[in-house]
Amino acid sequence: MVVASSNNKAVENVSAELPDISAIAKDAINLRYFPSISDRVLQSKTWGMIAAVLGNSNNRYEFSQAFWKDEENGLATYLKQAAGDSQFIMEKQPDGTLQKRIPSVIEKERPPKTKKEAIDNWRKSCSAFASAKSKAQKTRNRLQFIHSKLVSISELLAEIEDVKTNSIVLETQISQLSGEITHSEKEKESLFSKLQEIDSKCTYHLKLAPNFIVRIFNLKAFREWKIQKKYNALELNSASTEYRVVKGKNGRQCSDRVILEQEYKSSELLLITLNKSYVESTKIIEDAKKNSNAPIPDKDFFNGSVESIQLAHLWFNEADSLERDNVFEAAIVVHKSFIDCSAEAIQENLAIFIETFGTRSFGKAAKDKMIPELWATFFLVVPVISTTFASVNSMFSRLPQETLGWLLIDEAGQAVPQAAVGAIMRTKRSIVVGDPLQIEPVVTLPNTLTEEICAYFGIEAEQFNAPQASVQTLADKASPHSARFSSGSGFRDVGSPLLVHRRCDSPMFDISNSIAYANLMVQAKAPPEKTPVLGISKWIDIVGETGPDKWCQSEGEVLLENLKILRQSGADADLYIITPFVIVQDNLRRILQASGVLEGWVEDPSNWVYDHVGTVHTVQGREAEIVFFVLGAQAINQSGARSWAGRNPNLPNVAVTRAKSALYIIGNRTLWKKAGNFQTLDRLMS
Repeated sequence: MVVASSNNKAVENVSAELPDISAIAKDAINLRYFPSISDRVLQSKTWGMIAAVLGNSNNRYEFSQAFWKDEENGLATYLKQAAGDSQFIMEKQPDGTLQKRIPSVIEKERPPKTKKEAIDNWRKSCSAFASAKSKAQKTRNRLQFIHSKLVSISELLAEIEDVKTNSIVLETQISQLSGEITHSEKEKESLFSKLQEIDSKCTYHLKLAPNFIVRIFNLKAFREWKIQKKYNALELNSASTEYRVVKGKNGRQCSDRVILEQEYKSSELLLITLNKSYVESTKIIEDAKKNSNAPIPDKDFFNGSVESIQLAHLWFNEADSLERDNVFEAAIVVHKSFIDCSAEAIQENLAIFIETFGTRSFGKAAKDKMIPELWATFFLVVPVISTTFASVNSMFSRLPQETLGWLLIDEAGQAVPQAAVGAIMRTKRSIVVGDPLQIEPVVTLPNTLTEEICAYFGIEAEQFNAPQASVQTLADKASPHSARFSSGSGFRDVGSPLLVHRRCDSPMFDISNSIAYANLMVQAKAPPEKTPVLGISKWIDIVGETGPDKWCQSEGEVLLENLKILRQSGADADLYIITPFVIVQDNLRRILQASGVLEGWVEDPSNWVYDHVGTVHTVQGREAEIVFFVLGAQAINQSGARSWAGRNPNLPNVAVTRAKSALYIIGNRTLWKKAGNFQTLDRLMS
């Protein structure tokens, strides 16, 4: 799995947070995967070596030194021991003699002593995994059955309505046809009586036939009789034909009614069956709701509030979730025991791989074909790596397309579309995560030039040209499912919106929700238990002189006063100082270093000011307990600069949401509250 972004700090944060001990449940005491090695790499308390910060050559070098080449805590030492090559560190004693010592990684990770022990551990871990998976699968099957019944309820309701409608139609048709049958039977009886009457008349007329003498001489009486006989025959034939037609019609109507009555009966029987299935399915769902603490997304669930819907943990209650956790823990044990069994082969592969990370040729095409396999060995041990897009080509240049499994793009709203192409080509599947309402992609070329390039190649600039376009906007357009949100005077389609917010307290959450997300976000962070050292979030209104450019010395002095209070209180320097403007950033760094306020408070003040003081554009993807937002631009005639900062929600949205607990805005409130989205900050800040 590769985590990639244009923002180096963002991907580094992901790689640091995944292995952090706080990322797993407190009761997951057995979930460990080479933690001593991971502790050494990340210089913090971790649960496992599952992620690495790679990318540029410097990151790769630092990682290789801590992860592999460290004799005390490196994986190479562990694998050699697991492969049967006993590892010792020779230490010089005070008396000058040398003494063997077992490396720390061996004592802490305890590799198997023999191949047999490794294989026994492998078999036990496989058995434990199969047991945990089987138990979780039974729960999954049970929930899947409930889910199928939940789906069937809506399908049954629709089918019941269709059957009811069909029954009504059949009833109407039967009733209408019965009326027609009654009419045709009356008509048939009438015609039959008429036919009998004509037949009787014909019979009587035959009896009136003239005698032989009248017939032989064809007298007038005979001629008149013959004419009447012919007329009677025609009348009888006509009446007979009319009667047969009506009789046939009546017979067909009766047959049609029988068919309709059979269909109606079948429809009623089907309705009984469907209603029975509906009652059974409903009872199963109701019983499941009573017997489980986890919400089930039925009709009642979706009639709830947006907050309850978004915050719900569907289907899996605590016990069910624990079963899934157990499968993961068992899988990690299987993973580690496989590494123990294959220690010699993995050690040999990684020893070659770590030297170049597959970035350089081995001199022969046949050997270079093994580079994807070396990467596979590395990913077997460390399943997640992070890199910037800028380093993808140099690091993965020798990998064919779709070699890697997953690509997770972070801060995709800040990435120009073309930056992600190389990484996407080399992976089978991609997950794109970002926010188009935070900082847009930074483009150094003039927009007129990039638009001309798009036109030359027949590319639609509005769709593919940054900064309007980003990896996030293209992913949203490609998504088969989307949600629509109001945006300015129009709408914005978002692929799979995540509305639950877990980082910021109020008012940062409220400001962001108002200016960027149409108040659709849901707050999931519990209210703070205590008031911050500097008090609640507030706008510190400073009216000062500008100079040079957008810098205001008074704002810098107020910042220093607050930093001194924080330091004296014993608080950690878990904070960022941000500003819309580079000139303000540079002066803030200068006065912080000159003041000495950081000396003895942070480990390296020179590096700290570059990591923790910057423009809003530089801090996307980061977070801290406290953020100071130093505005600058105090001059009346600098309304254009203020308008630029507040015109779109992106910049203030990023600025306020870096702060988890407290935000302190330092600047001229009277001037800045007129700058677009800053009016919301003015309204919601103390």
